[in-house]
Amino acid sequence: MLTVLVPAVAEAAPAVAAPSKVSAKVSSNGSVKLTWSKVKGSHVTYTVASIPAGASCRTMATSCSLSLSSALETRFSVVATTTAGSSAPSPMSNTIATRTVLIVAGQSNAMGANSFATDPATKVNYFAAPYANGADSADSIQWSNYFVSPAPASSTGLVALNTPQNATSSPTGQIFGPEIGLARQLYADSGVPVTIVKSAYPGSSLANDWCQTCAAYTKLKIMVTTRIRADAARGVADVVAGFYWYQGEADTANPTWASAYEGNLVRLDSYVRTEMHLVPDAPFAIAKESVSDYISYLQATGGCGADNCAAYQAGNTAVRAADDELQATMPNVVVVDTTGLARWAPGNYVHLTNQSELTIGQQLARATESQLGLK
Repeated sequence: MLTVLVPAVAEAAPAVAAPSKVSAKVSSNGSVKLTWSKVKGSHVTYTVASIPAGASCRTMATSCSLSLSSALETRFSVVATTTAGSSAPSPMSNTIATRTVLIVAGQSNAMGANSFATDPATKVNYFAAPYANGADSADSIQWSNYFVSPAPASSTGLVALNTPQNATSSPTGQIFGPEIGLARQLYADSGVPVTIVKSAYPGSSLANDWCQTCAAYTKLKIMVTTRIRADAARGVADVVAGFYWYQGEADTANPTWASAYEGNLVRLDSYVRTEMHLVPDAPFAIAKESVSDYISYLQATGGCGADNCAAYQAGNTAVRAADDELQATMPNVVVVDTTGLARWAPGNYVHLTNQSELTIGQQLARATESQLGLK
């Protein structure tokens, strides 16, 4: 029997060489700049893809910048295409570390004005077990709150989530806002650590303090921008994944501010998304304020006349309706109602208690974690 030996046919090499020397570096604005070697040929187009998927670009240059939307470590590959065809994917770039950043802002309830880390009555420490979890050491926070110290400068390093926020205006000492319950719940559900950037000022109004050129908003924007730059300097790309807003109490008391609240809130959503580098589809989460308990207290104690209390209640209704309207008409707006949560008493009935702050934070986490990509 005659055996015929057929020589093996070598697989043809791609007509276009793959790019090499693919390098990724975090830019000061938090984006990632990719560079690679030039491929021989005419009319070369390069396509960059991230792993995991989600970031890409197509260019005829040998570099491009990408914004990340995933909190996972990311690498990149590049394919070159000419009239002769496309190359195989390039070798992977170096890995870029990422960090999920969440912004918390507003007025006194965002600060946690009467939410004491150690309850003055029960002596329960809400920064200790069984309330604390792994988030307290894995997560980090940076804050700037009125009447709270130390207020880490926006250019300094971060501190652990459970670092005391000392209320210099109160002898009862340390306080916390919704960020603690928010971060702990997200960590319990996903194991993903986050960085909280928080700025809150009691009595501040959306009308006069949080407009695009107003002082409170400007300070927060500087804090976020500086945080992104500081992390970029150490090779970490921040993914600003969500904005959490607890405010409105001040605007309820002013009929002009209350009637303008919806329009002002729409504008806040717009410039927060663009100026604070939020990723596409990031949740704009609202803790829906309520001063009904306080108005009832004023009525019961003669603290306001019938006309004043009626106007105050009308302002409360208008601000709450504005929150609902945004959720109904705008994408990625999430509203969680604070009605029914226990308030600090006697004589306040506006500020949440420590347990209520934990609860609203947990509710905000559960309402947004799917949009954050953490569930």
